[in-house]
Amino acid sequence: MIKVQVNDDDPIQIEKLESGQVLIGGKTYPIDIVEVGKGKYNMIYKGSSYSAYVSPDQGSNKQLKISLNGQSHEVRVIEKIDELLQKMGIGVGGAGEVKEIKAPMPGVILEVKINGNSEIKKGDPVLVLEAMKMENVIKSPVTGIIDSVKVKKGDKVEKNEILVAFKGA
Repeated sequence: MIKVQVNDDDPIQIEKLESGQVLIGGKTYPIDIVEVGKGKYNMIYKGSSYSAYVSPDQGSNKQLKISLNGQSHEVRVIEKIDELLQKMGIGVGGAGEVKEIKAPMPGVILEVKINGNSEIKKGDPVLVLEAMKMENVIKSPVTGIIDSVKVKKGDKVEKNEILVAFKGA
């Protein structure tokens, strides 16, 4: 079972059942899904045929772009670690002005995608942090201008260490 957020809608749980049906948000749907190529799918639901193309967002392994019969949707995969971090108060969000991005957990910086004075939009990838043998793309929680980048590729960081500061902070 996975949880996904389509566009800006509330997250829903999805599971493919052994019967071949799909459980979406607690309701069962008789959907036949066949992969016809890399990232290309054909689906039949209630006698109608649908084509889907799934492409990963270039900045994240948790963001997907899905084109369903030509209509595009952004999908974010929410894993258990994301929910755990959110419950611990480490996730993105909260009240007030965001002045900096801090490391959500100890790890090693694999890639820095921005530099000082970069203009950045909310959701843009900022850097990649390897932690617990997983690559985590850290995204900007706000739209703004980067004042300074406090880390570089290969740096080891501790939880709550400042990684990036925004101008006006």
